[in-house]
Amino acid sequence: MDIDHLMPRLLLLREAELHAFYVVVPPGDEAKPISCPICKELLKSEFLEDDEDWVWKNAIKKDDQVSLHIPYTYLLIANATLR
Repeated sequence: MDIDHLMPRLLLLREAELHAFYVVVPPGDEAKPISCPICKELLKSEFLEDDEDWVWKNAIKKDDQVSLHIPYTYLLIANATLR
């Protein structure tokens, strides 16, 4: 991954836009505690009235693992700079 291509895109994303990311909670897991594997912060489920879904806000799902989006993005940047 080339960091030069990644940085302009990330700079355009404002914090509010980053918090707009969400993952739909699997049925029955609404009350299940889940923490980000990167920063260990607890993800809180929230009900979206418009979509009528429970979601984990500011989250992203990659390889069947749910992480907070901002720590995940920072991890991508860190990994890209090491290459």
